[in-house]
Amino acid sequence: SVEHQVVDTTKYLYWRVRGTTERVAYISEIYFYKDNLRYVPIDASGHPDAVAMMDELWFTHMGVTESQFAVYCFGFPISFDRVALMRRGDGNCVKPGETYRLSYWLDGKWEKHSEQVANDIRITFRDVPAGHLYRIECLSSGVQHRTFLYENGRCIWY
Repeated sequence: SVEHQVVDTTKYLYWRVRGTTERVAYISEIYFYKDNLRYVPIDASGHPDAVAMMDELWFTHMGVTESQFAVYCFGFPISFDRVALMRRGDGNCVKPGETYRLSYWLDGKWEKHSEQVANDIRITFRDVPAGHLYRIECLSSGVQHRTFLYENGRCIWY
């Protein structure tokens, strides 16, 4: 997933999303945020696959270049402070609405820390014991999980 800060504070009724190069960029989902609240477009046009970026399905996507674009309407003029994109992939990323479990390795086995539903493309678990190997897994869909260390304020994925 990729996140972009929006510096333009002008309110627009329509928001256009386009590629930045002639090379095709494949985007699975797009999320618009203002003050940590997610806004969902009421309409999509301009590209045959524009709706695929707001259908909540990680396996559908839109391929876009700098000469192609999708237009999203929110029904009223609005500004955003950030836009998040999920790249085309196997769905092994944090997705809003999915339930995740965080565990840590202790005494030769995985200990469950907690479970929570993501409301963003990132998820934060609080009061996690420090200095362990960690595992995050999606309980809503898929079968994959990721192990990682957390050092100096960042994840080191394995």
